[in-house]
Amino acid sequence: MEYTPEVLYEKLTKILYRSEELEELGLLPVAGNLDGSEHAPFVLLENRLGIPLQYVTTIYKCAWGKFCSLRSAGSGSDKEALTRLDCCMKSLIIINPECYSAWNLRKQLVQQGQLDPANELPFIELLFTFPQHNKSYTTWHHRKWVIELIAAKTSCMPSVIKEIEICSRVGELYPKNYNAWVHRQWILKYIDNQQALLEELERVTYWNNSHISDHSGFHHREQVLLRICQQLGVLSSIGRVSRINIMEKSNSVSSNVSLLNASLDEQRPLLDLWLAEFRYTKELLTRYPEHETLWYHLRFCYFYWRLIGFEELSPDIEESNTAWPCLHSEMNFVEQFIELNAHDSDEATYALSYKLYILELNQQEVMPTMAQLAELSKHSNYYAAHLPASSRPT
Repeated sequence: MEYTPEVLYEKLTKILYRSEELEELGLLPVAGNLDGSEHAPFVLLENRLGIPLQYVTTIYKCAWGKFCSLRSAGSGSDKEALTRLDCCMKSLIIINPECYSAWNLRKQLVQQGQLDPANELPFIELLFTFPQHNKSYTTWHHRKWVIELIAAKTSCMPSVIKEIEICSRVGELYPKNYNAWVHRQWILKYIDNQQALLEELERVTYWNNSHISDHSGFHHREQVLLRICQQLGVLSSIGRVSRINIMEKSNSVSSNVSLLNASLDEQRPLLDLWLAEFRYTKELLTRYPEHETLWYHLRFCYFYWRLIGFEELSPDIEESNTAWPCLHSEMNFVEQFIELNAHDSDEATYALSYKLYILELNQQEVMPTMAQLAELSKHSNYYAAHLPASSRPT
């Protein structure tokens, strides 16, 4: 059966009129034989909407024409016109979540009080059930905008746990979802107690354990750890101290770290957290030596270990499961790792790069390590360029 653009558009908007009942979206490779259904050629089964791929372009062109007409006419105080415009915008966004014109008009209508901001969040959740849509930057930005608007107007923040659950679910649908992790990281600023942050660390640990190569997941882990430092009153700001600051021991270090002169007992909660993080990361490296992500995370651990000042302490207790992180212990870890994984040049390169990072941070001699890296990376001139001409591999 043939369907005109008008019929397809009207059928879709009729379904979207009750969009709060929909639970899932999807594209159908072909239209089913559903001539007897009032929703044909769309499939609406148990609140799950399937849109035949062959009609997507036709529907979008028709919806865009309707959108231009309705936008020009304006919604005014006409509730019916506003409903038509709302369904039209949803039709456009469901097919193309990067339709800026539709999103911007929705923002305008929300600000004017014609659309309820609380209804925007369930609609975006519906969009996220479509794997290709949940990586849309524009959609995530709109969600963030709505949350900030609600928080500012009502002093009532939407559930942080729910936002985290949405990010986690979206990450499972479409792994390595950068925008979902950025949103999850942004929501951390609304977590105002240490216990909630520790619970988030536990949740992200579960993710990290099964997604070892996901850089975004480990970056989020690092942000959680830094937020815990802030909650404990250790770091006054995040991201304002560089490796050069530490090497030069500049004033910016002491101004950002407030626990440098505290006793070991006072630093104990954070000390335990950081020792556990070293232990966790090195255990993962032992089990998954081929993942470079873990080496970058180990750099993060050592950088802040030094920044906070733990390395300079002389512990009066024995840490049975973790060598006290310092230049000597980290060099030993690298050497043992290379000895166990000598058969793989990539793994040796990752380990030596970490060694080079530690040596530079401690202002130690780096040329022998640089020469080793140049030998392992003959396909790249990056390390060799830093060596004297006589020491470069041939």
